Amino acid sequence: MTRDDLAREVLALARAKGWMIATAESCTGGLVAAALTEIPGSSDVFDRGFLTYSYPAKEAMLGVEHQTLHDNGAVSEPVARQMAEGARARSDAPLTVAITGVAGHGAPGGPLRRPWPRDRPPGERAHGAGDAAGGVGVKAVWYIDFISPYPYLQLAQIDAFPPDIDVEPRPILFAALLNHWGHKGPAEIPAKRRQTALYTRWLASERGLPFRGPPRHPFNPLSLLRLAVGVGPSLEICRTVLTHVWGDGHDGQSGESLDALARKLDVPDWRAVVGDAAVKGRLKANTEAAIARGVYGVPTFAVGD
Repeated sequence: MTRDDLAREVLALARAKGWMIATAESCTGGLVAAALTEIPGSSDVFDRGFLTYSYPAKEAMLGVEHQTLHDNGAVSEPVARQMAEGARARSDAPLTVAITGVAGHGAPGGPLRRPWPRDRPPGERAHGAGDAAGGVGVKAVWYIDFISPYPYLQLAQIDAFPPDIDVEPRPILFAALLNHWGHKGPAEIPAKRRQTALYTRWLASERGLPFRGPPRHPFNPLSLLRLAVGVGPSLEICRTVLTHVWGDGHDGQSGESLDALARKLDVPDWRAVVGDAAVKGRLKANTEAAIARGVYGVPTFAVGD
């Protein structure tokens, strides 16, 4: 089913029930409204669309509560519900759909989030994800390096994803990306280093996350990366590593810190894991595959081919 086919089906269902439709969009930037209004004759069904990309726009145009945004972040069901409710209260449409998320390579808030249209009776709202052509179910590869604080700051938003988004963490070596693309890291640019430190602490405070940071930065993340790859880089494994460094403020490379992390992960001999040739090979392969895919920073969500 193409995007146009899906748009026609949605319009036909609403038309058959005598409903008008309103959209409240954030990360999609008006794509849902555009898809519907590109269909000839849609004006008898489509009422209006709200494009609210920023926090202030969501508050001013849709009445999303500041505390809801502060407590949950924009990429959350409570915010999506308030966006849909605000669109309904400010339109003639009994059927509203809200889409919120973070889009783009390496965006600090989350993956590309797109609509999951459903036929719902007036008063009900849906939030979710799918691809722009209307498919449901998304696999997202999450390229991360523990040297960056941003994967830690994304965790709460990942927890709020609908169950049909399958996130696969894939540790890679950020330094290799920088070397390949000829970029400097944030820590190599003094002004950017200061800005990153201030911004990440502010963002953690906004999201209600404990944030101490390691005693030294940058650090050599190879042992952390290999440990995660060797143990199996599930979301929970990566959460434990990221929290150890960025939430609890442990060193990212010292033996003492790695001893403590290994106990949390129930790994009896972390040195054997990080020294394993197969583990080293998998980390290298992950990094090379990311470069081949055009990944140039961390964290990056890659969806589809």
